[in-house]
Amino acid sequence: MNYGRADNQGVFNASSVLQTDAVIMASGGDHLELGEHMLGKEYFPNSNLAMSTNLTTKLMPYYDFMTAYENLLRDGAIPKNVTLSFPNGPNLMTGSNPTMNSVWSFAKSKGTSTILQFINFIGKNSDSWRDTNGTASPATPQGAIKVLLADSTPIKSIQIASPDFASIAPTSLPFTQTGSAVTFTMPSLTYWNMVVINH
Repeated sequence: MNYGRADNQGVFNASSVLQTDAVIMASGGDHLELGEHMLGKEYFPNSNLAMSTNLTTKLMPYYDFMTAYENLLRDGAIPKNVTLSFPNGPNLMTGSNPTMNSVWSFAKSKGTSTILQFINFIGKNSDSWRDTNGTASPATPQGAIKVLLADSTPIKSIQIASPDFASIAPTSLPFTQTGSAVTFTMPSLTYWNMVVINH
């Protein structure tokens, strides 16, 4: 991370680190970024960049989240096409690539569950994962977001979890299902939310 910035002393851009980890972890991956220190270069002796207290505090729940939900994030989950919209905004982008100033969403299925990932790119000025110069702006936190999902299979429950919430434990969301129209509301979105639809 912040590869060019690591040529000199400084601190990591916390927002780009969290954004990159959100994309990698939500996609079921992992990467080598921590050793004796966080890596700004492929060479471990380079320790020019330090982690701020803010980054250290916010990054720990990401690793806890990846471990706690490894069976949903990886372990045989397969890509699934779903039809989603945000009736009241913000912009929603589905598919294989995120778009600036949108919320990027993709889905996987495992057993009788559909796993939705929502990653916030609103307010970002760059989609460069490495953020070489450490200048990427943070995502703009969003308040309540109403979600409309097309799903005609009877739903038993909907749960939400996020490494950005005060607790990574899942929380049940109220929902309505009329025919194939399912609506629920995410209470907020900072960088990354995971929503699990249980059939």
